[in-house]
Amino acid sequence: MTISPLVVRGTGFEARERIVVTVRSGPIARTATARSEPDGGLAVRFASAFPRPRCGTLTVTAVGGRGDRASWTSPARMCGGPLRP
Repeated sequence: MTISPLVVRGTGFEARERIVVTVRSGPIARTATARSEPDGGLAVRFASAFPRPRCGTLTVTAVGGRGDRASWTSPARMCGGPLRP
């Protein structure tokens, strides 16, 4: 299963700040660079399909050129077979 397109949105950065956004799913990582809007918001679109984690988490990190930093981690998806009584 994949996520396509994956869009990452953020707020609270400095106006027109260069932001590096990294998305990780297990061993796979993709990076994109964007410039924040005058209001400090940004939207980054990863056009190619990104694998949805079968188990584990999806982590997004955004680092601004002036030191601002934000991150988000999805809830962990359960792995393995069904639980038995």
